[in-house]
Amino acid sequence: MVSVEEVARSFSLYNQETMRDPHSAYDQLRSKCPVAHSDMDDGFYIVTKYDDVAAVTRDTDTFSSREVVIPKTQFGPEFKDRPPVTADPPLHARYRRLLLPAFTQVRAQKWEPTIRKIVQETLEPLRGTTHCDVARVYAKRIPLRFMCALMGVPSEMEDKFTQWAHDCIESIDQDAMLHSVGELGQFLGEQVARRVEQPTDDLISTLMATEVDGWRLEGQDLVALLMVVLLAGLDTTWTVLSSTFLHLATHPEDRRRLVSEPELIPTAVEEALRFYSPVALSRETTRDARVGGVTIPAESMVLLSWPAANRDPDAFPDADKFVVDRAENRHIAFGSGIHRCVGAPIARLELRIALEEWLQVIPEFELEDPDSVTFATGHVWGPRTVRLVYPPA
Repeated sequence: MVSVEEVARSFSLYNQETMRDPHSAYDQLRSKCPVAHSDMDDGFYIVTKYDDVAAVTRDTDTFSSREVVIPKTQFGPEFKDRPPVTADPPLHARYRRLLLPAFTQVRAQKWEPTIRKIVQETLEPLRGTTHCDVARVYAKRIPLRFMCALMGVPSEMEDKFTQWAHDCIESIDQDAMLHSVGELGQFLGEQVARRVEQPTDDLISTLMATEVDGWRLEGQDLVALLMVVLLAGLDTTWTVLSSTFLHLATHPEDRRRLVSEPELIPTAVEEALRFYSPVALSRETTRDARVGGVTIPAESMVLLSWPAANRDPDAFPDADKFVVDRAENRHIAFGSGIHRCVGAPIARLELRIALEEWLQVIPEFELEDPDSVTFATGHVWGPRTVRLVYPPA
């Protein structure tokens, strides 16, 4: 049996075998070594307990967001240290105030007809079929098409957005990542330039026109912010939805219950966010710090594992079980502290509607071949291939 010390030393977000079932490692670390050190990817600490992760996110003086990716990424100067993800207080607050009005609960509800239309149009070609890769043809396309609508860009950009998201978030190949960062930045810069001449009714124009204390976002700061919104809105929703379908395909009792009790779908969405939390991001220490009784030296990289924290038995009863009707769910799948995801209301809406519409049309399905399931590596974890079989609708 592999020792917990070896599990810690060899842990990497980019290891295919590990990321097929990262919770095997997370469970060992959380129970025996909740603040551990990995020698991989230039070395970093891993924090896995719910309370410890939450505490780190609150202490922005000690744990800086200037580096959120492991290993440290050498972005070009035009995108280095761009808010809001890589900003600390007080600068972060200005950017968050600029973004929040576009992503309130009320604003999100106004997008419901658009999201439902996108979901229905994405589902329509599957009627009469008997199998599909639900991760690729459904879970991925819904957030892609919505982001195109939100930003007012042609839907033909779907495939390109997918490639950019993969390279920027999942790839360990820095050349590929930097190339895609450059391409995406150039594309968004062109979109901004067009709206200077001819404003439109979309997120890009909205952010260009929004002021905070007389200040407007422009130039590369605006482009960098749009990149964050785009990448965060694509990969995470796609991943949680794919994980949910994989779960329902392998747990027919939960699937049948949601079909017979669709009013439980919002609760099931929250449980999917907890149980299949996709994102782990990092911080860099500005000084020596104590976390969970362990001293972390200054200038250390610290991985905050929201997936591990959300299965902490000290924070959730039956934490290792997917409870479809879990009544109380204080998960931190959207992060915690000042960097909590502003797009959470829209993500919840997409997940709920995607499940509602699918289960009405294809209520029975199962996994075609467990061995065919593939998983992402990197800072966003979850299935990338989920092949289902089902009776024709």
